[in-house]
Amino acid sequence: MSRLGIAEHLRSARRDLRRACGVWWVVIVLACGPKASGTGGGSGSDGGTGTSSASSTSATSAVTSTGTGGGRGECREDADCHVVDNCCHCMVVSPLADPEPCDVPECFAPACEAEGFMDPEAICFGGVCRFREVSCDPDLVLCDAEPPSCSEGWLPRVSPAGCWDGCVPVSACDTVPDCSHCRAGEVCVVTTDLTGTHRDCEPLPAGCSADDPCGCTPAFCPEGRQCQVPADGQVECTCPDCDGP
Repeated sequence: MSRLGIAEHLRSARRDLRRACGVWWVVIVLACGPKASGTGGGSGSDGGTGTSSASSTSATSAVTSTGTGGGRGECREDADCHVVDNCCHCMVVSPLADPEPCDVPECFAPACEAEGFMDPEAICFGGVCRFREVSCDPDLVLCDAEPPSCSEGWLPRVSPAGCWDGCVPVSACDTVPDCSHCRAGEVCVVTTDLTGTHRDCEPLPAGCSADDPCGCTPAFCPEGRQCQVPADGQVECTCPDCDGP
């Protein structure tokens, strides 16, 4: 089997395992800094998230929810969201967002392209505008090349062929090295399945409270899994009927 075939096989197996089994943990990221610019789920050229920010404190009481609640979303479909790629910003914005100012009229390359992010796409996910995720999983790298040096808030991308392919904003990655990469307005989803432990920064939709993500973000817990927020602030999406770790 070719290297490309191996990489595609690993990706397919991982997706199947995540859907079929395992335990999902969602850890609320404590936001102690100022709000980032833009709109929730968007990512600026510094990798920041948007104006809808997560609470700066963790949950203080036990909460159990089936995930049927929801805050007011900023989008309904992918067409509501668009990518801003200019001399100042590489980000996704919603129709509710005010345009981000950019005082640099000309540059060698717009912000996304300058980092090697040549094909950014905007989608509506759970009522939030965000980048369509691309692979940032170093376990899928098959070549001997060194990863690129990325700016703060960006991570190396992995191409479908299994080699490094420029840098992308953290919010565009399908996996991150650790939860410290998640910013205000995001939660860190820690997934454990038969392929190992994987972390992903997911946006908290506008109108949702970080104190009760289960009540307003059903996308964090797939159908058939129960979302729980214990007193320590860690959110768990469990699947009692699933086989696996």
